[in-house]
Amino acid sequence: MGNYYLFANPSFITGMARIFDLGTTLNEYNSAISPEAADFLAIKSDWMEVGADMFSAIRNYDEKAKQEQES
Repeated sequence: MGNYYLFANPSFITGMARIFDLGTTLNEYNSAISPEAADFLAIKSDWMEVGADMFSAIRNYDEKAKQEQES
C-alpha cells in the first residue's frame, strides 16, 4: 500500500529475467541526489505510512461507534 522509496519495485517479468541474470546487471535501486535527500524522502515515506495507519484506525473506530449507536 505504501510508498517504499528506497526499495525497487520489480515486476513479474523482471523476476523471471533474474533467473538468467548471472552478472546481476538487473539490480536497480532508487537513488537520491545526496544521502540527506535520501534520508528526507525515507522519513517522509515513513510518516506518510504512519498517517495512513492512523487515518484507517480512526475511520474503523468511527464505523464501529456508529454501529454500536444504531444497535
